[in-house]
Amino acid sequence: MIILDILVILLYMLCRLHEGQEPFLQWIMAVGNTSDAPSVFSVSYGDDEDSLSTSYMERINQEFMKLGARGISVLFASGDDGTGCNGKTFVPSFPASRCCYIQKVTYSAIAM
Repeated sequence: MIILDILVILLYMLCRLHEGQEPFLQWIMAVGNTSDAPSVFSVSYGDDEDSLSTSYMERINQEFMKLGARGISVLFASGDDGTGCNGKTFVPSFPASRCCYIQKVTYSAIAM
């Protein structure tokens, strides 16, 4: 058995919504403005991509790029529906669907 001394920080932000959605931009900006930010973030959240504007998603991607340049790793679940298949419709989950500066974590399931 390996036991590591790892500091785990739970972050929960009470911010106003952006575009009626959760405040990704406010969170990323807060992390970006912190000099001693953790080196890894694991996020279990996503939003249907079609509920956000392209300009907002592009801005989020730019901010993730800045975190990556600082050596901060961000991991996102691809969503509760695996690759985004909700019934017979493909519904990608942002930011895992569109951001190229984060690590995506997903799963596959076979219906039997």
